Amino acid sequence: MISVWKRTFLTMILAAVTVSMFTGCSVDRLKKERDQLWVENQELRAVEDRLKMENDNLQQLLASKPKIVTETVVVERDPAESSAFNNVAGVDVIRSGNNIAIRIPGDVLFTSGKASLKDKATRTLAQVASIIKSDYSGNMIRVEGYTDKDPIRKSGWKDNLELSAERAMAVQRYLATRGVSASSMYSAGFGANKAQSTKEKSRRVEIVVIND
Repeated sequence: MISVWKRTFLTMILAAVTVSMFTGCSVDRLKKERDQLWVENQELRAVEDRLKMENDNLQQLLASKPKIVTETVVVERDPAESSAFNNVAGVDVIRSGNNIAIRIPGDVLFTSGKASLKDKATRTLAQVASIIKSDYSGNMIRVEGYTDKDPIRKSGWKDNLELSAERAMAVQRYLATRGVSASSMYSAGFGANKAQSTKEKSRRVEIVVIND
């Protein structure tokens, strides 16, 4: 029989061998894991370097391209198009420089060769006067009279220039009766100057709202 101390000695040797085996396995595994982590770390560094290089190249490319400057374009609306005068029947609203001109056919306002307003003309002029008072009370108003090129024969006027001036004054006086400030208006006759494409269009009165 093996003595007690021999059994104890053998047990200790066996335990030492077992520990040594397990310890050796753990060390080998740790070394492998360390080596694998080192490889992965090197790969990550390589990826990081490549991304940094690509980012630098992109920044250089963007810096070399011309900058696109955006500009906001403000489109001004024609004041003649937005004017309330467009709601008045039988008149044309046009832009004359910075001014707004309300063009009324002479045949609507006057009988041929006359400078007295027709009854239906006063209805049109009353609407024009109302808009001037509400929207253009601070503007100067110029009333312009025009005729066609036919010379005066039967009426008592000296010439077309005189007739156009009297017609412009008749319109000015009526606007004043409808509340448009007399001090903000003046009139002028131009006769056959600035003739239009037809005689009918040439005979007209233009009420000009001055915005200068």
